[in-house]
Amino acid sequence: MNPILNPKRFPVLREVDERIVVALNEAAKIKKYTRNEVVFQKGELARAIYFLLAGKALFQADAGQGMTVYLGAVRPGYTFGWSAVIPGHKHHHGVVCSEDSEIVEIPAEELRKILESNPGGGYIFLRNMFQLANERLELRTDQLLKLFESNPQLQMQQP
Repeated sequence: MNPILNPKRFPVLREVDERIVVALNEAAKIKKYTRNEVVFQKGELARAIYFLLAGKALFQADAGQGMTVYLGAVRPGYTFGWSAVIPGHKHHHGVVCSEDSEIVEIPAEELRKILESNPGGGYIFLRNMFQLANERLELRTDQLLKLFESNPQLQMQQP
C-alpha cells in the first residue's frame, strides 16, 4: 500500500515515527474542493488539519472596507490548519481554494489522540510544524517590511 500521507510528499512528516504516519493515514479523508470554495473561515473552530494533495489554496484575511488580503499560498505538499492541535482554538484567517484542489483532512480530535499516543513521535511532528510555521512567519515579516519600505506613507510616526 502506498500511503497518501508520506514524508516524501509532506515535509511535516519527515522523521516522524512510522506508527504516527500510519495512524494519520487511517484517519485521513480526501475531499475535493472547487475553485473559490472556502475550506474554513476566520473565527471558525479548528476542526481539522489539512494536507494539500493537489491544487492551490490561499490564506486570506479581511482588511476592512470590503478588501480581502491574501497572506500566502499553499501548494501541494504543505499542511495548514495547525490550530487543530489546540483544543477549542479558532482560525485566525481563512483559506480558499484558488483552483480545483484535493485536500486530506484529519479531524482535530483524532490528530490530538494520535500525537498523544506516541509523545516522542508527536514531538517530532510538532517540531516540524513549528519549523514550517516559523518559516512562514519570517516570510510574512519580510513581506511586511518590504511593503513599508516601498510605501513610506504607511509607516507610523514617532512621538
